Amino acid sequence: MYMNRIKKTRYAIFSYFQITIAPIFIILSIMGYYDMITDYDYVASFWGMFPVMSVIGASLLYYGIRNVVTLKSCNLLNECFMRDEDGIVTVKEISLRCGMSEKAVVKRLKLLIKRKCFVNVSVQYKNDEPVIILEDNDASIFRRNTQREEYTQVCCPNCGNVSMIKRGTIVNCRFCNGYLKGE
Repeated sequence: MYMNRIKKTRYAIFSYFQITIAPIFIILSIMGYYDMITDYDYVASFWGMFPVMSVIGASLLYYGIRNVVTLKSCNLLNECFMRDEDGIVTVKEISLRCGMSEKAVVKRLKLLIKRKCFVNVSVQYKNDEPVIILEDNDASIFRRNTQREEYTQVCCPNCGNVSMIKRGTIVNCRFCNGYLKGE
């Protein structure tokens, strides 16, 4: 699985929490506006609170929906990555499977990698075409690459996991998401 499990869980919990809580803020602010219009004196003293509640509700709803969309696109891309066998996926394949343009796939994937939603996934360019490189485990790295000198064994300083990574690269640990440097 190439998707960061911690990020996946966090997106799932927080997005549904945000979407659930947002209507409460919006309804409370609408009720407050209604009470202000009907001239209840005790409500008029809190007139500044209702626009703030409206903004909080709207922003919670926006970020909740954005997180759900991010989670769905992560799941879709992860599903495409899991079907791959050789570790190299062309952007054309992903765009056909996802129904997105190649430019949109590259842009979305770079954003998701920057947000650390994926581990051991990188976008590289070969012959001026973007290619997605997948490095899932030590066995597949050696199976895909016959030149063993390019890789080095690195021990994670956080959890102690031993991984094989390419020399001169920095990747995230599969287990604790710590940084591993191939020297």
